[in-house]
Amino acid sequence: MEKLDQRYLYLMGFIGAALVSLYGGLYEDLWYIWLGGIIVALIFVFITFPHVWMYSFWFAGMYALCIFGGIMIFALGRENTLILIGGIAVEIGAYYVMYVIWWKTIKLRDSSADEYYTPLGLWSIALMSFFLISNLSVLTWSQWAIESRTIMRYVFSEGVLILLLGYLLWVPETFSWEPLIVPMIQGEEKIMTAVPVEDICSVCGTEFKMERGFCPSCGSPRVFRWCPVCEQYSFRCENCKEFNLVGEKKCRSCKTALPEGVHCRSCGEITHLDKWKIEKVTRS
Repeated sequence: MEKLDQRYLYLMGFIGAALVSLYGGLYEDLWYIWLGGIIVALIFVFITFPHVWMYSFWFAGMYALCIFGGIMIFALGRENTLILIGGIAVEIGAYYVMYVIWWKTIKLRDSSADEYYTPLGLWSIALMSFFLISNLSVLTWSQWAIESRTIMRYVFSEGVLILLLGYLLWVPETFSWEPLIVPMIQGEEKIMTAVPVEDICSVCGTEFKMERGFCPSCGSPRVFRWCPVCEQYSFRCENCKEFNLVGEKKCRSCKTALPEGVHCRSCGEITHLDKWKIEKVTRS
């Protein structure tokens, strides 16, 4: 759990550095604070999100397109129709980048190590909010620069964007985490076991041993759960998420027909268990 706590601390470091950079960017003579905050924030991004840190460049690209498109629409396009049309075209480009980020995250989710889907509804709403608030930020900035309105709306928008970015990077990063290993007590013996602890065999009630298999067709990983008492692997029913032993025809809980092989959600192939390359999860 210490590793998870460190990730939260690194995330707070990223948010803090980004907010410092935002403060420095409000004043011309504090450019070095703005630049230093950006550099430190990028370092924290690399440390906190080692598997998806490249996503930050996609978000930066979307944000930059929203900035340019917003300036063309809200500032320069007020009296020039061609610039207004150009701004709309740039905004369409930003929307396309947002779609690419969404698609890449869906693919990453589908090829993650577990066998059932992680919901991404809230994450998708946050992604759309990032796009909309990026444009709102440009609007509030142009109102401050051109019409001398209060800058607090712009500062608030940028602060929300920083928080959203932390969340938007955090969720896809979790798809690449190794199963957490925590100490458990069985009788007088202290063992190391994977969480969540509710992963127990539906036949005998024994806690599963976690292993990892790789698809013979595309190489994508997924979790394999071995019951040491039943001496068989178990997989979740895709309908009700109940565990069933390999070889069972119907789900014990909802009676849904089960596939005869192991389903890979990345490539869609269903192949026999013997063809999967299975390795034990390291316990430390």
